[in-house]
Amino acid sequence: MINTINNLCLFVAPSSSLGGAERVLIENLKFLKKQKSLCPELLAIENGPLVECVHNLGIPVHLLVLNNSVLRIGDSPARNENKFIFLFTWIMAIPFVLWTVIRWRFFIKKHNPSVIHSNGFKTHLLLAWSVPRNIPIYWHLHDFIGDRPLMKRLLKSAWRPGIEALGISQAVAEDFCKLLPNCPTNIWYNSIDCDKFKPGSHNGNWLDLTAGLTEGFQGLRIGLVATYARWKGHEVFLESCSLLTLKYRDIIRFYIVGGPVYQTTGSQWSRCELEKTIHIKGLDGKVGLVPFQKDTSKVYKSLDIVIHASTRREPFGLVIGEAMACGKPVVAALHGGAAEIGRNGIDCIGHKPGCSDSLAAAIEELIQKKSKRDILGINARKRIIKNFGAENMLSNWNKIIMRLKNNDNHTS
Repeated sequence: MINTINNLCLFVAPSSSLGGAERVLIENLKFLKKQKSLCPELLAIENGPLVECVHNLGIPVHLLVLNNSVLRIGDSPARNENKFIFLFTWIMAIPFVLWTVIRWRFFIKKHNPSVIHSNGFKTHLLLAWSVPRNIPIYWHLHDFIGDRPLMKRLLKSAWRPGIEALGISQAVAEDFCKLLPNCPTNIWYNSIDCDKFKPGSHNGNWLDLTAGLTEGFQGLRIGLVATYARWKGHEVFLESCSLLTLKYRDIIRFYIVGGPVYQTTGSQWSRCELEKTIHIKGLDGKVGLVPFQKDTSKVYKSLDIVIHASTRREPFGLVIGEAMACGKPVVAALHGGAAEIGRNGIDCIGHKPGCSDSLAAAIEELIQKKSKRDILGINARKRIIKNFGAENMLSNWNKIIMRLKNNDNHTS
C-alpha cells in the first residue's frame, strides 16, 4: 500500500459516452480496483453510459455537471474555418469555465487525491487551473495536440511542474514533446483484453436486424467500427462500398457501427447525414447503420473483415487492436499510432489514408482470398498478445505507483 494519507487516484473524464478513450479509461479503473494499490474514483462532467458502467463496477463516481457552453468548446470549428461560431462559442463559455475552476478547486481540496488521471484535453486544461501543485497530474494523451491549434496554446501556457504526459503511442508522445519538451512524457500503449477479445464466431444476422436490412444474408460482412467523428473516414468507406458493390453486389454487405461521442460543435457526422450519403451513392439496402454497441467483441466476431479508414493520423487505433485480437483480418490506414499496431501484409492490410480506391483495392484482395483472411487473422492475434496484452497495463501503473512511493519517502 502506498504510504500516503489518502491513496485515492481520481480519474477525470471529458465525456460520459463510450468511445475508445472512455473504454481505455474503464480498463484502467478495473485494473486499479483489482490491484488495490490505489483506490480509483471517477469525476464525471456529464451523466451517461460511462457513469453507469463505472457505477456497475462498484467504483465511486462524483458528478459535477458542466454547463453546455463548456461541453461544446473545442478546436473543431477552428479546423473547419467557421471562425464566427468558434469565437462565439469560446466567449460564451468563459464565465462558465471560471465557475468550473472554482468548483473543482473546492472538490479537489475536499477529497485530497494522491494522484489525478485526466482523460482528455478539456479536462487537462481545467485540472491544470484547478489542482494544487503538490498533487501530481497525469495527462493521458489520446490525440495529437499538434492537430489542435487553440488547445495546444492553452495547454502550453497551463503546464507546470508536477504534470506528466502519457502518450498512447510513440507518435502521440513525439507530437506532444514538440510542444512541451520539458514535460516528462511516457509511452502508454493501450492494453487489449485478450480474454474478452478473442477468436469466435457469432451469427451476423443481428447486425442486419439492428440496421434494418433484409434477413438471411449469406455473404461476407464488412464493417467500419468507429465513432461518428468526421475524421474517421465514413465518406471514404462509403465511396469504396459503392465501388465494390458494382462488382460484388450479391456476396458482400457493409456496416457502419458506432455513434456520436462528444458534444463539441462541428466535430461529428449525424445519423441523418450518413443516411443521406448512403442514399445518394445508391447504397440503400447494401449499407446498414448499427448504433453504438457496448460489446464490441460481439461486433468483431460478426464481421468477416474489419475496416479502419481514418483520414487523419490515428493516435492509436483501439478498433484495430481489438479486431486483431479477435483474429479478424483488418484493413487499416497505417499512419500515426496505427502504424505501430499492425504490419502491412503480415497481420493486417494497409491502405492509403483518405483514398477510396486504395481502400477498395485492399478490401477486394481479402474478398477474393479466404486463405489471406485466415493467415492475417492468425498473425494478428499473436501480434496483439505479444505486444499489447495485459502486461502493458501492469507495467504502466507499476511505474506510477513506484514514483508515488518514492515521493512519499522523500517527503517523510
